[in-house]
Amino acid sequence: MKSYVRKTKGLMSHNYLQLVLISMVKKPKMMEGHKLRYLQEYLERVKESSVGKYVEAMEVLEEPTRNCYAGHVELSRDEFVEMMLLDGILIMELLRKFRPPELRKIDILQLSRIRIILVQDILLFENQLPLFFLNRLSDMTKEPHFSVEGDLWTCLYKQVSFIRNYRFTCQPTAGDLHHLLGVMRSRMRPSFLDRLGQPIFFVPKLTKCATKLQEAGIKLTVAFSRDSLLDIDFKMGIVTIPWFCIKDDFEIFFRNLIAYELYAHENEWAYGTNYMEFMNNLIKSPKDVKILRQCGILASVIPKYAVKLRSTCE
Repeated sequence: MKSYVRKTKGLMSHNYLQLVLISMVKKPKMMEGHKLRYLQEYLERVKESSVGKYVEAMEVLEEPTRNCYAGHVELSRDEFVEMMLLDGILIMELLRKFRPPELRKIDILQLSRIRIILVQDILLFENQLPLFFLNRLSDMTKEPHFSVEGDLWTCLYKQVSFIRNYRFTCQPTAGDLHHLLGVMRSRMRPSFLDRLGQPIFFVPKLTKCATKLQEAGIKLTVAFSRDSLLDIDFKMGIVTIPWFCIKDDFEIFFRNLIAYELYAHENEWAYGTNYMEFMNNLIKSPKDVKILRQCGILASVIPKYAVKLRSTCE
């Protein structure tokens, strides 16, 4: 992966980043059958019998796409082009199937578990395909009124549970339009950033835990606006925090977003990382969880998800 990959200054353990990158181009075997099936369905839908022209187009993009990965990709030219084509068609078909009237058709994607796995798969840091490649594939498929960025958002909004609780009205910026995960990151941009100056990548220890804040006379309250999950505010002794619920997709998304910001956005606001650092400081004990629940900020949480939040923050 690239989006102008840079190693950053010790903000996360070397071991964590190695774990994120270790499976960069290794796809689970269970996914291969779905990819081949969607390729076949696509060819039937567009009434084509061969992938020849797509392979030729992928070969032209093979080198710039390969350069978008942070490390040596141990695949031959043919293997890499095959991976590009299968992954690209899977994403294009996945996004198409979340558009009306496709949603009304019976498909394996209607099976919740498979659908969730596929959506989570395209958000993994190690699975990011560059948008220039997906847009080229989109041009070739000639899908009417299709937008990789716009239809990606529609797909995620319907399938990632914590996203559905917010409006996320911020439009993607040019600097984030390199990968699918970048599009999602851009839509989550906090509204208050426009009022601030030079970006701060990492905010260490600016917040006490919820218990200590209450003991100091600071009031915690839930935000009425749900424009963005990240719109946290502090005025006149009151910390206002948008409501959130910790589930598997919350933990998976933020773990990958942190990795993406570490590698791709060294000189920009790392608001996903900052949000999780804020939560890391805010939630230190079961008592902190109880306080946030009583304030209406945190949904009822199963203990294992509280552990997941802590592990993601750390």
